[in-house]
Amino acid sequence: MTSSMPRTTGSTFKLSHILIWAVLIGAYIWFLRPAQPLPGWENNFQSAQKEAADDRKPMMLAFYMDGCGPCVAMDRKVLPQSQVVQALEPFVTVRLDATRERELANRYSVYGTPTYAVIKANGQLVSKCQGYQTTDEFIAFIDRATQRLATPQPTEAVQLDAPSTTAP
Repeated sequence: MTSSMPRTTGSTFKLSHILIWAVLIGAYIWFLRPAQPLPGWENNFQSAQKEAADDRKPMMLAFYMDGCGPCVAMDRKVLPQSQVVQALEPFVTVRLDATRERELANRYSVYGTPTYAVIKANGQLVSKCQGYQTTDEFIAFIDRATQRLATPQPTEAVQLDAPSTTAP
């Protein structure tokens, strides 16, 4: 008795595996592609610092790296949220590639990305957080930093906000 089902050959099996891998790799690359630049975010520290000094505003530095999944997730899921955009209005916002801006990354002790640092226009660090943050966690970080800005700091000790335990 012969089967009516066609037999698959080894080459068809290999071709299907190649196609599956190609789709998976393509999806991975698509997900980790850099997000579109966020409206209102500078990418030049010096010009942003001048703007902050002229307008007497603090700065929000966002350190990222290409291929960083949590950075992409923050750029797509958290930073465009209307509550976050509103909470960031009092800041001059700057996105910095940690691999290209190594001196600044070292100055603000950036050991992983994403890292968000609130600084005064003179460069003094006020507060920072590392890792993926949910919208609520990021707004809470901004609120704490805003309170620290309003309160005179007797020392330059800065508390590092804990990274989120929530995966992007």
